[in-house]
Amino acid sequence: ALGGFLGGRPPAAPAAPAVGAASVAAVAAALTPSEYDFLACAADVSDEALLRGERGMLRRMAKEFLEQDRALWAAEGGYAVRVTRMHRLDASPKNHILCG
Repeated sequence: ALGGFLGGRPPAAPAAPAVGAASVAAVAAALTPSEYDFLACAADVSDEALLRGERGMLRRMAKEFLEQDRALWAAEGGYAVRVTRMHRLDASPKNHILCG
């Protein structure tokens, strides 16, 4: 599966998103640069104690949102990407991985 990528070219891009699908432009329209930076700071946590409780749940949701946004950005740039998680899930608080 990595052969094409290791040869210097990314894998073929997926089909163009359907009308109404999420896009980087949609995210940019929903959040100001300042709000996006705030979200990124909230998501950038490596202390497991900060990922507990209600606030921790919100931090994890922010992290998931950012990883999906990064995947959209890469896909719109022509890369075939997917977001997955590192296993064991407790290996790192930052266990999301973009593969592509």
